[in-house]
Amino acid sequence: MELVSKKQYRGRVLAPSPELVGAVVQTLDQIDKLRSDIYRIKALNPQQKLEAYGIKGVVLAGMIPDTERKRSFELYRNSLSGLSIITFDELLAKLKSCASSCRRSLHSGMARDLWNAIKGNPSATRSYSVVSSPTSSWPAAKSGMM
Repeated sequence: MELVSKKQYRGRVLAPSPELVGAVVQTLDQIDKLRSDIYRIKALNPQQKLEAYGIKGVVLAGMIPDTERKRSFELYRNSLSGLSIITFDELLAKLKSCASSCRRSLHSGMARDLWNAIKGNPSATRSYSVVSSPTSSWPAAKSGMM
């Protein structure tokens, strides 16, 4: 899917592709329907413990455009509220980063600690917790002795 049209709209500005705009509108419609369905379910069954706050959507589509068209894409993507557009190449880069981080963690002793815990030798293991900072979308493992 092309994310940005090839034809300039005005000046150096390029419009989002019709396919991308359609995917965004479809996702926003699905979010709206989900929100309505939740209210309807709660109205029909007041005992139902169903809550939804700040429902957000994601569109996974296309590849990052070339430098010339990237600016227009970023302007459009960053203007959206309640919805994120992630490209396939961005998803692949995040997955590779996550896999690399997992490999580093395993090589740094997590695998050995897990093996010791499984064998029943908890005194030789450390505890691990996953933390996430507001500025990072990827959690980092922190360790400490048990």
